[in-house]
Amino acid sequence: MRVAIGLGDINLIDQNIALSTGTALTRSGELLDSLKDKDQNLMVSSGNPLDRYMNTALKMALLSLDHWTANGAAVINQIMSKPHITQEELGQKLGIKQATASRRLDRAHWKETQELLHLFDQYYKDINDATTY
Repeated sequence: MRVAIGLGDINLIDQNIALSTGTALTRSGELLDSLKDKDQNLMVSSGNPLDRYMNTALKMALLSLDHWTANGAAVINQIMSKPHITQEELGQKLGIKQATASRRLDRAHWKETQELLHLFDQYYKDINDATTY
C-alpha cells in the first residue's frame, strides 16, 4: 500500500475525487504518482523544504513499520485509539495477558512510533507556522 499525504488548501470536495480541488489534493495526487519511482510507500508534500526531512524520517520508520505483524498492528491500533489505556486494559480488550500486550508493543516499537508521531505533529505545526508569515 502507498500513502501520499498532501498538505495545503482544499477548495472543493466532491464525491467524484476528480472534481475536487486544492493544493493539498494536487500535492497528494502528484506525490502518489511518484511514490513507486521513489521506492517509498509513505511520503508527505507541503511545498516546504522541511518535507525532505520528514520524508527521510518516514523512510527510516518504514524499516520497522513495514514489518509489523497483524498482532503488532492490532495492539498499536488499540493504543492509538485509546491513548490513556493501560497495558492491563489493552490486554483485556485484545483477549491477551498484560505481559503479552507489553511484548507486542515492544516488538512493534511503540516508543519509537510515538516519537515519530510527535515529530510529525511538530512538522505539521512548523509547516502551518511557515504559511502564516
